[in-house]
Amino acid sequence: MSNSAVIPPPPPPAVPGTVVVPVAPNTIAMVIPPPPPSGSEVCEASALLIEAADVPVAELMEEETDEGRTERYKVEIDTFVAKCLNNYEYFAESCLKIKTKTKGIQPLIFNVAQQYLNAIAQQMIDKYGMVRIVIVKGRQQGLSTWVEGRGYWKTSQHEGVKAYILAHEGEATKNLFNMAKRYHDNCPAEMKPLTKKSNAKELLFHELDSEYAVGTAKTGDTGRSQTIQFFHGSEVAYWAAAEEISSGAMEGIPEEPDTEVYMESTAAGPGNYFHGLWQNGCYAEDEPHAHWNGYWRVFIPWYWEPSYRRKPPETFDLTEEESTIIRLHKLDLEQMAWRRHKISNMKGDVSRFQRDYPMTAAEAFNSSLSNVLIKPEVALTAMQAGRDEVYAPIGKAVLGVDVAREGDDDTTLVLRQGRTIVWYTRLSKKTTLEVAGAVVTATKTFHVDHICIDSTGGYGAGVFDVLVGWGYGQKVTPVNFAERAIDDDRYKNRRTEMYWLLKEWLERGAGIPNRDEWLTELCAITYKHEPTTDKLMLERKDEIRKRIGKSTDITDGAALTFCMPSIIMSDSSESFDPFREYGVV
Repeated sequence: MSNSAVIPPPPPPAVPGTVVVPVAPNTIAMVIPPPPPSGSEVCEASALLIEAADVPVAELMEEETDEGRTERYKVEIDTFVAKCLNNYEYFAESCLKIKTKTKGIQPLIFNVAQQYLNAIAQQMIDKYGMVRIVIVKGRQQGLSTWVEGRGYWKTSQHEGVKAYILAHEGEATKNLFNMAKRYHDNCPAEMKPLTKKSNAKELLFHELDSEYAVGTAKTGDTGRSQTIQFFHGSEVAYWAAAEEISSGAMEGIPEEPDTEVYMESTAAGPGNYFHGLWQNGCYAEDEPHAHWNGYWRVFIPWYWEPSYRRKPPETFDLTEEESTIIRLHKLDLEQMAWRRHKISNMKGDVSRFQRDYPMTAAEAFNSSLSNVLIKPEVALTAMQAGRDEVYAPIGKAVLGVDVAREGDDDTTLVLRQGRTIVWYTRLSKKTTLEVAGAVVTATKTFHVDHICIDSTGGYGAGVFDVLVGWGYGQKVTPVNFAERAIDDDRYKNRRTEMYWLLKEWLERGAGIPNRDEWLTELCAITYKHEPTTDKLMLERKDEIRKRIGKSTDITDGAALTFCMPSIIMSDSSESFDPFREYGVV
């Protein structure tokens, strides 16, 4: 079972002399070296050396000539400049100034979220030579500050770089440019390039032939006909002409080394351009899938921001939901007090809070949904159980096979054994024989007891026929999602019935892969009661696909493992056997 990150780790405890960048579970944490010593520290160290040498200070000072001091100064400046040119974080803390909320103008010292983004960007440069990152975040966590600083660093310290910053509205465009202007105005003389032109939208560093410019995403013509090496899309989910801009300004970004693209936003629901960009990306630790768009995903939860805390009142009793959140995300009472206060200021609008300050990417995109079949906390609990291998694979092994229909759909194979999903895979653009071959391979590898294939619309019928022809007729069952439910009094069809059994299985305790795509699909499905019969009925698959931009292939495969009608629900893995009444071998 894969253990890729979905639930970001909390900020790490402080370790003297180092900063540990949080990364996904089962990956190596990146340790950032401590910053260079301050001037007082250097003087202290020098004094200690002098004392140890047992030589009078005046005598040492006299030995260094004016020429020597000048030469030493030149060496120090050269070292400083070289470090600034090659290390963005060092440049940021040495040369960039930001306007803080309460402490005035201060150096840009990376917070946890900025450290994480910096590490991921460097990792992508090391692997591909370029950066393509899509970021889902909470509000005011310093991500734009980091990206603007990097854009200024690239253009002001390197030759031939065009940076283009595109915001969703005019006021945001102005704020982003003012940030860059502040960087330039406060940059030390040793690192500050000359500007030929500086106006409300552009900084031109003519000696470097580099340029920093901003724009507003109003029309598809914005930024068109430019060659861009550094691009920042700010609040992309709220662009008025996102699709047109993607085929306009962004076409001017060459797929070459030393180019960087950052597309960041708070979410604005599923089904839009930004959501599609996120859906087709992958995490740094994942193997790229068949539909990968070249972007790495970066999710920043609200609780990484150290200022998002509030002292709780003396009588601060947690609700059941708040207790679950603390357990799942390892938060403390001050963070929960801040969360409750923020929701109160939003007039109790939890959906708005989840959109603006999400704890998971799925929560960010699905915050406005009602009647969600499987709640995020249920899915997250199952994902943590899968990551920690809480449940052993005991009992019959059932393989669900959801065969691709059309377009970008994938065929998925999902193997469940007792209270855990043991394995799953996606197959893209495979023939009937190739899918049947993959099913046989999985059956032999995992000693599968039974195979359930979706035959809705005839897509899986060919695979079923091949398996029967190969002698697997006793192990395979075709399932039509649209056919009458076994419990016809309660469910509209078999699809609703199997998904409801999947929901109850998860709620009683189960382990599933710790992968974002599972969380996304499980929490995207809604249900309702049929008006005339009051039967439970799931949202149509085509409606879900239109809303989230993809088919629920993985969860369809998982639901198919519940196609047998007799399922014993208990806390024991051994008793969880859908074949007890049927004697399937």
